[in-house]
Amino acid sequence: MELKSVKIMPWSPAFHDVKKLLKSQIPEDELESFFVLRFATIRKRCDCTCFYENGQLAGFYYVLLAEKAAFLLYLVVNPAVQSKGYGSAILGEMKKRYPDYQIDMHIEIPKDRDSKDEQAAKRYRFYERNGFLYTGMMTEDDGVRYWILSNKGSAFDTEKHKKFLEKGSKISAER
Repeated sequence: MELKSVKIMPWSPAFHDVKKLLKSQIPEDELESFFVLRFATIRKRCDCTCFYENGQLAGFYYVLLAEKAAFLLYLVVNPAVQSKGYGSAILGEMKKRYPDYQIDMHIEIPKDRDSKDEQAAKRYRFYERNGFLYTGMMTEDDGVRYWILSNKGSAFDTEKHKKFLEKGSKISAER
């Protein structure tokens, strides 16, 4: 696997690839405004990087950045190449780009961590295999509860993470 990375800027033609892939893979109620996503890339506080192999979009990540902290908003892999190691490769590239950063994300809480069928459980195991551990903390957004995963595991810094939360969102220990 030989991935070529392309950092996306608002005027990048590849942003159309990002939009198309996001719309096909992320539920509409979980999508941020494309206008906001596109123009936020001007600022140094976010990074949208696409990965291509042989000219085909394999996937991308979109992270928000603050002082030595990153929040993975989206990691999307092209369905045509899913389950072939591209997601892990993309995460590995992101970790290389931000080696000293605490990288956090929110994931839907799995009903059963060991379930082979439940999508949330599969997602959790994928991130766990790639070095992102459940912190023991959760957050809630619009009545939906999410686990907080971090490359720092239970040693993650809640103050760094709070920079990424919307007003009214709270971090709490799992109950």
